[in-house]
Amino acid sequence: MSEYDLAIIGVGAFGSAALLAAARAGARVIGIDRFHPPHTMGSTHGETRIVRAAIGEGVAYTPFALRSFDLWDELARETGAQLVNRCGLLVLGGVLPHATHVAAGFLETTIEAARRFDIAHEVIGADEVRRRFPAYAAFDGDAAYFEPGAGYGIPEKMVETQIKAARAHGAEVQFSNPVSRVVEAGGHHEVTTAQGVLRARKVIICAGAWMNTFLPPAWQAQLTVTRQTLHWFDVGAQAPAFSPARMPVFIWDDLYGFPQVAQGGGAKIATEVLSDVIDPANPDRSVRPSDVAHAEPKVRAHFPQLGRHLRSAVCLYTSTPRFDFLVDAHPDMPGVTLVSACSGHGFKHSAAVGEAVALAALGNAHLEIPDAFRAARALSV
Repeated sequence: MSEYDLAIIGVGAFGSAALLAAARAGARVIGIDRFHPPHTMGSTHGETRIVRAAIGEGVAYTPFALRSFDLWDELARETGAQLVNRCGLLVLGGVLPHATHVAAGFLETTIEAARRFDIAHEVIGADEVRRRFPAYAAFDGDAAYFEPGAGYGIPEKMVETQIKAARAHGAEVQFSNPVSRVVEAGGHHEVTTAQGVLRARKVIICAGAWMNTFLPPAWQAQLTVTRQTLHWFDVGAQAPAFSPARMPVFIWDDLYGFPQVAQGGGAKIATEVLSDVIDPANPDRSVRPSDVAHAEPKVRAHFPQLGRHLRSAVCLYTSTPRFDFLVDAHPDMPGVTLVSACSGHGFKHSAAVGEAVALAALGNAHLEIPDAFRAARALSV
């Protein structure tokens, strides 16, 4: 039976970051995934993800966002891969921005975080927004937050590059290999997979939408998996205004989105629907007419200059009741760490959270996991 210092179950954004951190630390580490990452079956796909440093969901998140930028920059220098485009971010007014999961005060908390952590930013009026960023010609709110160092990450490339770098540092991986159970066994943990059983001293579970497989019954009902759709719209003759050089990523009312990142690819814009709860074992990944009908009027109201709807894609959210992260020890298995760090705003923190849990498992903690991520808070209503 193969033995490891650390086994990581789920090798998406968080798992691949943990894999790389552990491999760099010299651990004998293996990453196991039911699919072959990067893939389109979970939460880490769709060409772009917003990355921002000042976090309106809570100031406690900001150190992880900042550290993630550092880690991605380091990885880009090592590999030559382009992972982040710093086209900037606009938070366009409003008290309840891009999702129903965000508490009132998002804009104010974002500004507070930027000031506390000395993050470069501006607070500008509607006239200035329209003058500098013509894609937002319809904005008429009181104020907007602009963070020039923010932008978008390329999730598939980030996962792929983290895995490749981890393997170069000695990590092993097993893909297309679902894990059915983890049990304690004589000071180690036995991890049962479709391909056999392996032993590891410590285990980190980053299973995304399949997290409930590994949770105690009292916790299982607290995680909800919802189906989300992403939409791309033709920019037509407005292409210069919707290029990364002129259009920051944005959070605006209940929409968020991105510039056109490839010629002819369209601008990606999405909203959130938290009522479409699904079974991750058998999710509907087709795009329904009702999905487009829900998003399109919102997009037209904010961006009347956009052309036809080009395409859509489906991804999954895994959310806690308070929409915080769940990053904590398994209550029944010492040595097993649970990482359910999504709730619709996880990706931007993934490199740092992955590093933090991997180094903590190896006895070399870097960033401390805050109480806001612990089960007592994350799973409370």
